[in-house]
Amino acid sequence: MIYPIVLKVNSGFLSELHHCEYGRYEDAELARKAGDTDLIKANGYELVACDFLDKFKTQIQIGNKEELCELYYALASGTIGLYHCQAANNLLDKIRPTVKEVNPELVLQWPHQSGL
Repeated sequence: MIYPIVLKVNSGFLSELHHCEYGRYEDAELARKAGDTDLIKANGYELVACDFLDKFKTQIQIGNKEELCELYYALASGTIGLYHCQAANNLLDKIRPTVKEVNPELVLQWPHQSGL
């Protein structure tokens, strides 16, 4: 896979995705500031979607496999499906084959947006 992967998105969708994932980001930041490595590792706070979502207004740029898997997790498991289920599923469809190559367990756990 060649990075970066660039996904074009609507600015409203991107803003809503960021808002939906912000609570996880806040939890991650608290754990990071506290230096709680056990909590960081247990909850996957090494990288969260809000760490890279707000770089651009109408695109998501994925720089590595960790960002790819975190985006997939945010789209499949998050509350974005309550607001933009179709857009989330469209992005999942685009990145699922690549995610399946690097982390097949993630795709098995979250085959589709949880809002379905």
